[in-house]
Amino acid sequence: MVRGADRELPRPWGKPLDYLTRIRERFPVVLHGLAVDWQHAAARPHLPGASQSTGNTGRTRMGVDHLCWTGIAGRNMHDLLPLPYTEEALANVVERVRTVQDILTGAFSSRMWSSYVSYRDSQLTEWQFLREIAERADCLILLDVNNIYVSSVNHEFDPLDYLNAIPEDRVQQIHLAGHENHGDYLIDTHDHPVPDPVWELYSAAVRRFGGVSTMIERDANIPASRGNCAASSTQPAVGRAYAGSRGVSRLADIQEAFQRFLLAAGSEIESHVVGTERVPVATRLGIYADGYSSRLIEVLESSYPCWPICWAKPISRLWARNMSPATSRPSSQFVTTVTSWLISWLPIRKYSKAPLLAELARWEWAMAAAV
Repeated sequence: MVRGADRELPRPWGKPLDYLTRIRERFPVVLHGLAVDWQHAAARPHLPGASQSTGNTGRTRMGVDHLCWTGIAGRNMHDLLPLPYTEEALANVVERVRTVQDILTGAFSSRMWSSYVSYRDSQLTEWQFLREIAERADCLILLDVNNIYVSSVNHEFDPLDYLNAIPEDRVQQIHLAGHENHGDYLIDTHDHPVPDPVWELYSAAVRRFGGVSTMIERDANIPASRGNCAASSTQPAVGRAYAGSRGVSRLADIQEAFQRFLLAAGSEIESHVVGTERVPVATRLGIYADGYSSRLIEVLESSYPCWPICWAKPISRLWARNMSPATSRPSSQFVTTVTSWLISWLPIRKYSKAPLLAELARWEWAMAAAV
């Protein structure tokens, strides 16, 4: 499985695509995207490298991506942001899944992800939304058991209700992973062993769906041996919110309010979000705000390793506050743009080390681009 195919293969050439082509000569490949972006049906799904990488040897078995949105109005928030489960959102996603299947000329699996926010505007549960997409778009499902468990704790629903609602013949693959326990809520991190509750839920999934291909995801804190990696090991609050008297807002209005919150701490989104006594609205939204800042810092630190670490955080904040809305989608394009911004913007603001920092940024990015 090639994770992040849509971000790591932004151009139809270069080392990533060369490696993928050579791997596909020997093994079947599943392309796992992270930013196809289902925000509205009018725009073409974001598949620059993934579409090109499926066209040569015919050994790309399936395409996969999360049913989420990643930004609007040209901004990319570098996160998997939750959709409201409304009829409008459902129709948009179904149309775009069909488009993706046409582009990839092969099977496509949709998948949900762990979420920390649910909306008062939602008309369906998450499992109803996923089932309707699979049936209306005639696509498959990648079932992430850890995500189901994490979301069941965060939104207080029974994970077995979720499993039992998924059509047995649609599940193509199952994923397992670990998560961080923050007491009142869980965060999907892929850096812990698979915990017992997730294994128990997986057992229920196997009983329902049979011996489906299964993968354990581990992105960090990877144990030294395979053995250590393998060994480890009521009425929903959201459901009550559906009975509220408020009308259903337009998908675009919800997304605009969410993005304003991430970029400028706008408060309009708070009225759309379901909070509980255990996990209030501010805590739920704060998880996404912290995630946006962290991802910008990760991109900068990985692209400019010679920078003193203390520069990354303030510069990422300045970037988010001062750059125009037309930021790029892939992280490589984001870094190209931020390099130009550093060279032009920092010296103007008279940071004492800015000229050196800007030149270092130019050199590091030139070295990375030359590889």
